[in-house]
Amino acid sequence: GMLSTPLNPADGIPSYPVLELAQAADYVGLDVLIYGHGSSGPRLGANTADIVLPYSLFSATDNNFGIGYSHNSSQAGDSAFEAGDSSGPTFVNWNGQLALVGVHSALGNIGPTTYSIDNLIAAYTDQMATQGIAFSAVPEPASIGLLASMHRTRS
Repeated sequence: GMLSTPLNPADGIPSYPVLELAQAADYVGLDVLIYGHGSSGPRLGANTADIVLPYSLFSATDNNFGIGYSHNSSQAGDSAFEAGDSSGPTFVNWNGQLALVGVHSALGNIGPTTYSIDNLIAAYTDQMATQGIAFSAVPEPASIGLLASMHRTRS
């Protein structure tokens, strides 16, 4: 959805830059912070980006590009998405500030491994700009090479 009026800065709602790296492979190995829900309220968990891939969601056209985090339940502190987390944010610490890397999209298996998959926001910044959606990116200047390195169908 889109807001009909701008947010009022006095409301104190934070904004975060989008992490745009030069190549899709540059996201693999990043330590991430996953915001989600738990039985006692909101939670923040940690994980590491393992994969970057095009994928279909609910048998839709391959127009999604994701970043994934494998889940190892025996590893202390390793987090995964759960029901109710959809559209939640995933962050990275970029030079001492939080930057958005993804939005929770899917949880499932690739082979025997369970993955939490985010839509990789940087894959859509050209579409966001075309639609007039204001955002900032880090590192600056924004990397154009990322879009060229991702083989996806544009919607």
